[in-house]
This record gives sequence, structure tokens and C-alpha cells, in this order.
Amino acid sequence: MRLVGYADVFTPEHPLFYSYLAGHKKTPGRLLADVLEETGGEYEVDIVLPDRFLADVARAATEAGDSRLAAAAKVRTFRVSLEHLNGYDPNTTRIVYGVRLE
Repeated sequence: MRLVGYADVFTPEHPLFYSYLAGHKKTPGRLLADVLEETGGEYEVDIVLPDRFLADVARAATEAGDSRLAAAAKVRTFRVSLEHLNGYDPNTTRIVYGVRLE
């Protein structure tokens, strides 16, 4: 198991789009321009991991006996690359990003 960062363009093909259309959520994600403004133009973003997520990671590490995953459960932030989004129009591109345990 490992922590994996992701950053996807929010399009009608994105799984969250159906919830959005059904009115269950506000518009998912963020405008790429806003993220780039916060990062000083860097195509990467640091995510502060919630305590609950870190507890789940720690539990999974214990169950698996995985010392690398246990170490990852102690890190509060995770850097997600946005480099693959270079070339998209930041002013019109909405992105969804985060970290998951795989």
C-alpha cells in the first residue's frame, strides 16, 4: 500500500460530475489559476492531510506491517504534482486533486 497523489481535470467524464449534476454538491474542485496563484506559479500543491485520513493510513500500516506506510502516516502534508496540467488554460480549467491510499 502507498499514498498516491492525483490531480484531474474536472470534466463531464469525471466521477464527481454526476453528483454535481444531481445537485448534491457544490462545483467540485478549484480553478487551476487560483491554485497556481497560491503556489506562486508552481505546478505542484501541498495538501494538509486530515487527522482521520492519517489515522486510517496508520491503521492500514499496522495491519499490513508496513513500516514505510507507518512513516507516511506521520507526515502532515503531501505534495501533489500538477505538471501534467501544464498547457491547460488556467482561467477555464477546473481541477480536482487529493491523496488516496492504494
